[in-house]
Amino acid sequence: MTTSTQNKGDSRAADRRFFERLPQRSVLRVVNPKNPSTDQFAILVDISRGGARLEVGQPFEHGVLVTLYLPKTQFGPPRKMNARVIWSGQSTESVGWHQIGCQFNQ
Repeated sequence: MTTSTQNKGDSRAADRRFFERLPQRSVLRVVNPKNPSTDQFAILVDISRGGARLEVGQPFEHGVLVTLYLPKTQFGPPRKMNARVIWSGQSTESVGWHQIGCQFNQ
């Protein structure tokens, strides 16, 4: 599935989700190589071939490069992926958590 939709009222001009997202609920590790003290565990909410949505205990700044230690998913075995945080905000699903959207570096 390769769709792109526009969210009216969303601060992002266009929804950048070009690949089908598959729901997950697994734990992974997120590392900011430039600031290892922000190393934290996160919950993988959904994943696609282009990126992932995570729930994290502390927010990450937009544009930050991170390394994700992904568990086994529908796309393959556990692996390390480099990604860029492209959006961040309060979680609407878990009180006190934040969500971030990460785009994988291809």
